[in-house]
Amino acid sequence: MWAHAARVCTVVRDSSVKRAWNYPQSIFQPRTISDAVAQINSAHLGQHHDTIVLHKLKLTAQEANMSAHNFLSPLERLNDDVLALIVNALCTVDPYERNMKQLSLASKRLRTVCLPILFEKARIYGNSSSHLNIPPASWPYVRTMVIDDSFATTVGYDMDKLHQTLPHLVALRKIVFDDCSMGVSWMDLQLFLTAPRVRMLEIQASANFLPQDFSFEGNMPLLPFTEFIYSIDDPGHLNWYELRTPIPIARWCYMSPLILSLHQTLELLHIPAAMAPVSEMATMDWPCLRELKLYGPGHFGSKDAVVFAHLCLRMPRLRVLNFDFLHRGPSSQTLIWPSDVSFPTSFEHMEMVCLHYPDPKDMFYSHLPSTLRHLSLIDCPRYLHFQNGQAEVIENYPRPVLVAARDLLHIFKQMSFPIHSLVHLEIAFHADGLDRALFNHIKEDNADIESLVIDLMQNLSVLQALCHFRVYLDLPDDKPRSTVSHGEHRSDERRHHFGPLALAPPSCDNYRTELFSGIGDNRFPYQSVVWLAGLEEM
Repeated sequence: MWAHAARVCTVVRDSSVKRAWNYPQSIFQPRTISDAVAQINSAHLGQHHDTIVLHKLKLTAQEANMSAHNFLSPLERLNDDVLALIVNALCTVDPYERNMKQLSLASKRLRTVCLPILFEKARIYGNSSSHLNIPPASWPYVRTMVIDDSFATTVGYDMDKLHQTLPHLVALRKIVFDDCSMGVSWMDLQLFLTAPRVRMLEIQASANFLPQDFSFEGNMPLLPFTEFIYSIDDPGHLNWYELRTPIPIARWCYMSPLILSLHQTLELLHIPAAMAPVSEMATMDWPCLRELKLYGPGHFGSKDAVVFAHLCLRMPRLRVLNFDFLHRGPSSQTLIWPSDVSFPTSFEHMEMVCLHYPDPKDMFYSHLPSTLRHLSLIDCPRYLHFQNGQAEVIENYPRPVLVAARDLLHIFKQMSFPIHSLVHLEIAFHADGLDRALFNHIKEDNADIESLVIDLMQNLSVLQALCHFRVYLDLPDDKPRSTVSHGEHRSDERRHHFGPLALAPPSCDNYRTELFSGIGDNRFPYQSVVWLAGLEEM
């Protein structure tokens, strides 16, 4: 019996209650059976008491949390996803992040949400070693690093801190060299590649900047870049209202050796058309490339059309093709695939195509797949620029040929899928008597087009899914922009031009149409809001 009582006391002593932690060990050594029973009962009573105390503590904690929640602002009660959306929207309207910084100081919770956005981009000024320090608190959030001014690793700056910091920037994905007067060298890239997850490289330079070609030191390494963007200030963005010759543009990109070395891994490539090593690129395979953009003024003749066909043949996974350049030379239209050239290729992954001044004889359109969702065949720069006789500005450019409605109809009929499967369609053409047939072809079978950009107005009531409709106007009574002050609207004179818009689809009842005058980027709204139902506000 004594042994049994001792075992019971041992169980009690080793239990979770352990009320005897503040008592001598002798208390757990009963002298009689009654003492043992008394200790057991006391232990059970203590366990019950501790359970009550613990329950009260839990209730107190819950009440404290509820009380704290009641003191939270309505903004802080939102979940993290909604707060992140609000913070991102705030960045859009406040590019200098003044309001963002104030918001981040409001509370610990709001600061936690703001930190990834506040520290998303870090800027380094190469002309001052004091600007090379990145605060440790921002390290987990830096995703983009901009290297400004005349940065170079060979200038003699103290780079120790930057060398020590870069391996800790685990979120860093993109490196941007902004107007580096000495160009970007292999030593510069080696420094920033010490960050473990860098994948994107962007270089911003002037249009006529042409330093010594980029070169590797020693054997060509395997670089991690999957995206490369070469940006220039826009010499092709001419002021068409001033008689001014365009800034000359360099005919070669000094980073071409790097671009060509990345042909096996690049997924995105943006480069000025005049600088692009198109001929060299057409001799290499680009198995991973998904997006190709050639932009700005370029010199492309008929022989280059075959080069473009060869280039597309080397890019089997291409999804986005954007030839956003203005032709110079003998050709005034964008021709990719001549009718007398045959290539065994497929564009089965293509989703977006943007071509300026398309050639209706181009066989490229007959190879586009049903996966295509965005098609833009436009006049850029605007055709009207070439009607004003500004020879001093456009002397180096041939007058482009704007397609007619019959030409677009021919292009659409070449396609192996119905045009109404597109989500976004943007076209520019002049009327030739078949414009109604063109519209009928677009809107047949209740087209699912959601965004339509066009320069002619027709009955759009059959486009049941249409949500956005933008019109660039060239009305008979339109006057040059210089004679019309901003905000001046001659709605009475123009009202009769908008009759067909009254037959808009039901999906546009709660949306607005944007009506613009002018050409190029100098368009301005005739009327800020024109409701499609009734046109009373016109």
